[in-house]
Amino acid sequence: MGASFKQSRILISLFISIISLILCFLIEQGEFLTFLENKLFDYRLRAVHAQDSISQDIVIILIDEASLKTMAPLAGRWPWPRSLFAELIEFLTNAEAKMVLFDIMFTEPQTPRLPNGELGPDDMALAYSTAGSGIVIHASQFVQEDHNSQKIIPQTIPEDFVNAFSLHDISTRDISLPDTNTFYLPLTELYQGALGVGIVEFRPDSDGVYRRTQLVRKHGTDYFPVLSLATLLQLQNMPPLQISSGLLHFGSIKFPLEKDGSYLINMRRKFMDYSISGLFATIQQIRNGQTENLLIDPEEFRDKIIIIGASAAGVEDLKHTSLGENLPGVFLHASILSNGLNHEFIRTLPGMVGWIAAFIGGLWLAWGIQWSKNIWAQLVIILPLFTGWIAIALFSFAKTLVWIPVIPVILPWALTISGALSWKATTEGREKRKTRKMFSQYVSPAILAEVMNSNKETLTPQVGIKENLTVLFSDIRGFTSFSETTPTEQVVEMLNYYLKEMVNVVFEYDGTLDKFIGDAIMAFWGAPLKTENHPEKAVIAALRMKDALIRVNDHFHEKGFPGFEIGIGLNTGSMILGNIGSEKKLDYTVIGDNVNLASRIEGMTKHYGCDILVSDSTRNRVSDEICFRIVDYVQAKGKQQSIKIYHPLGFEAELSADQMSLARETNRGFTAYQNRDWETAIQAYQNNLSIIPKDRLSQMFIQRCREYQETPPPDSWNGSHVLTGK
Repeated sequence: MGASFKQSRILISLFISIISLILCFLIEQGEFLTFLENKLFDYRLRAVHAQDSISQDIVIILIDEASLKTMAPLAGRWPWPRSLFAELIEFLTNAEAKMVLFDIMFTEPQTPRLPNGELGPDDMALAYSTAGSGIVIHASQFVQEDHNSQKIIPQTIPEDFVNAFSLHDISTRDISLPDTNTFYLPLTELYQGALGVGIVEFRPDSDGVYRRTQLVRKHGTDYFPVLSLATLLQLQNMPPLQISSGLLHFGSIKFPLEKDGSYLINMRRKFMDYSISGLFATIQQIRNGQTENLLIDPEEFRDKIIIIGASAAGVEDLKHTSLGENLPGVFLHASILSNGLNHEFIRTLPGMVGWIAAFIGGLWLAWGIQWSKNIWAQLVIILPLFTGWIAIALFSFAKTLVWIPVIPVILPWALTISGALSWKATTEGREKRKTRKMFSQYVSPAILAEVMNSNKETLTPQVGIKENLTVLFSDIRGFTSFSETTPTEQVVEMLNYYLKEMVNVVFEYDGTLDKFIGDAIMAFWGAPLKTENHPEKAVIAALRMKDALIRVNDHFHEKGFPGFEIGIGLNTGSMILGNIGSEKKLDYTVIGDNVNLASRIEGMTKHYGCDILVSDSTRNRVSDEICFRIVDYVQAKGKQQSIKIYHPLGFEAELSADQMSLARETNRGFTAYQNRDWETAIQAYQNNLSIIPKDRLSQMFIQRCREYQETPPPDSWNGSHVLTGK
């Protein structure tokens, strides 16, 4: 009966989650889900680029409102004479700019052509400067216009334009690019002298926001790049371009594409930009021979990619983008160019990933809600899933620019919750009455209430993983004999107070309490929250535990109790981490040889008379702000390898002159000891005794050195001391 009941709940959960997915799929056929997800994308992009980083190789020159007003007396109303742009090209060429890109269309002559077909002087000036510079990329448009429109006139792209600017070395697989039927090209004289020609047309999403574009446009059998792509191809000497497997790639650049072949722009706005009026003022200064104190230093443009576009409202090139409204369209081109130069691309997960997450999460929600006994249990099931997925999506975008869908995943979950709660509401009452009737004759009302609210689950131990962690053992010295001669109530009171204070320190410095082993504490750092500086945090915690012990003993003395002395040992290394135990009792703990070594090091504290000892693997990963003195090069019992152990004295800024001297003399003495310079070693350790007369470590090494003076160690001796006890 129990198995059948569980199977029925599984089938019900499966049914609810599938129905929710189907409803969500039907909703997604409209624009609503896309609209919400796009808005959430805009929020994420604004949050990520609150502190912007863009390519420093890009400079934008803007035709802004100030320029239109300033230039009006000289150039008249917009559009300006094209000879001005010719002068600008010559200025940027002389400034040794790398490339000059125009986000301005020059598709028609400014003045009618001459009777012989030649352009007027202003247009010819622009054509001459374009050809003379060799660094100009002009703008074109390729669009799909309504075939029923009377404006459509059959057009054929000039053969020389196709030969010069189409993508000859292109391979397209797994994707079908939309075709275009209308084009607007720069004047023939312009494109014939241009380094390249790029498409500058963008289309907004259905909500009017510009977020994506087709990087390559198809016209008949030919393919043409957008302005930014044309620039990147020129920078890489026109390598072959391939579109396949969701990527547009050439050379070292790989643009990720969405399923329709469009590129989702990693929009930026904090580019280096100049008002074009400032450049014309600088050009005028140079003409007048004023080469010093120029308004704009031409060096600002050396080896830069210059994009010339408009931000003035009257020029009608302001766009509503993910980063805000009324952003100049030139910033779209600059953003794509910056994405390619910096390899900062937004990647989207395949749509199937979202559907799988929606299904699995929905199945979990439906199952969990059916088994939950109260609203708090339901919140424990629901909230972590929703907040976790949203947090993962936000974190993933912030750190890796991977766009994980949110709305298409949580909407099915919301529908699943509604369905599961509705189902539960109709069936729970009947099931509870049946259960209550069955158990009421066998158990007391209190036990019955507990049975009704129980929700037993089988826990599966996690598979252990190897992690580099720092583990700490601390122990109260002489606690066994103390507990045998002290009233039990006093022992429990003192131990509870001591453990509480020590654990507070462990938690304060991000440690994980593993367990209490009688009076001993075992804790570790580096999990579950991964931190690179876990050795240093563990050492600081050990030092603060020593400080806390002073407060603990003061408290004991006020009550007439004796104080405690403790030893603390730390070691850093690879160890196994996980839930270890049985189904009835699991411990989140660490095991392994490095854990055992930390326990051995704690045992050495009494031998060397030091309250804290750390291994060299821990010491080597702690900053120089903490002062250590070396203790010994020792081989612990049961170990084959010797390690150096250290005694942390505290932060250098907090130590007295005597403590600093103690560290220096100890380190000097140990170096002399390992070099068999017994007299120097004895002198150094004797200096320590003048600071701490009962320093056990110094006394021990003075005795060792004198023994070695009488009986020198063998030639194979490497300074290691073998311990025979734990």
